[in-house]
Amino acid sequence: LHPDRLRVPKPFCLPTRLLGAMTAYADILKMFEAQDAAGKGVVPRKSILTLLGRLGYEEKDAEKVLAQYGAEGDTLRYREFLEWCWLQEEKCEPVVRRNRVEYIFNSAGQVQSGKMPRAKLEQVLRDLGGPAVAKTIDEGVARGMWLEAKGPEDEVDIAIWLDWVFSGAVPESLSYLAKCRVADLVTCPRTLDPEELTEGAYATLDDFREQHAGDEKVLAQLKNRVLVCPNCAKPNAYTLSECNACGAALAGVEESTNDNIFMGFVYGVAKGRFPLLVSTRAETEDMLAFDDPLAVTVVHLCVIPTSVFCPDIRFLFSDPARGLKLIDDMMECARKVLVEQYWADDAFRQKYFCGEEAPQTLEKVQELAVLGFNFPPSMF
Repeated sequence: LHPDRLRVPKPFCLPTRLLGAMTAYADILKMFEAQDAAGKGVVPRKSILTLLGRLGYEEKDAEKVLAQYGAEGDTLRYREFLEWCWLQEEKCEPVVRRNRVEYIFNSAGQVQSGKMPRAKLEQVLRDLGGPAVAKTIDEGVARGMWLEAKGPEDEVDIAIWLDWVFSGAVPESLSYLAKCRVADLVTCPRTLDPEELTEGAYATLDDFREQHAGDEKVLAQLKNRVLVCPNCAKPNAYTLSECNACGAALAGVEESTNDNIFMGFVYGVAKGRFPLLVSTRAETEDMLAFDDPLAVTVVHLCVIPTSVFCPDIRFLFSDPARGLKLIDDMMECARKVLVEQYWADDAFRQKYFCGEEAPQTLEKVQELAVLGFNFPPSMF
């Protein structure tokens, strides 16, 4: 429940609206990349206005943002635009952020004599911060975050509560890391032979489909079953009941499909809705390991099998022995990448692993790593 995590809607500044959390930048960037059909890093100005509209900005407000940025012409380099948004947010003083948030609370209604019912306060928090903030509320209650601000009628004094949030006294477990300065990060560069950098075997996913027309089993591998959120347009796994980006209900949403980009990587497809570029860490006949494009920690690997197709984790139980071996092989692939690349880089090891020695067994890796499956593939 860090103050920077609250996404304050219009008429306030664009960066607070868009870049309130680490993942927000990647999510917004992905939206812009989807409009960049040519992969040249530019999109039409009207597409920018459309995307800003989807994010809650009226056209006149979106035009003001572009004018403040200094956008000229009919196209815009969207990466530079988003970086500018990021820098604008960094310049925003804490007192200004607090005033914005206080304005939102006072505009939400049910504030009498500076107090708001706790249930209403929790709803405003969910609206401002989405599921990520909502998850911290119960823990905050357990830690007594309401005690000083809470009145006898289960009401919260807004001024006292905001003083608590913006005072820096928020418990560490309720805070989060944001606004990384990429230029200052210690990284583990990939050392690839230029001869290994080849163009895709297929220009696009449509090209792949044309060349494999009639092979229904192969073509089925390129699709995910999804529920597209009617509120924020994020594709969700079809098993979810709520959007895991904005929290909107998915009940009644018609199931559809989108591209399984992981299989695009496997088959060597160069471009889907956006270029299928991947930061490859290891590649064999049976495995492909790469850095997650939406990484949330300094080492965030994806490992996918390339010699078998497993639609979801339930298929592992159709042949438990074979399924277990597949998982063990994937784990060993990940362990080798960790040991031979990340831990072998002395600067990286000193910075993030406190100079500790590399884990030499799968059991040691499991003690350090958080493991999981994407279901369906390339969705979360």
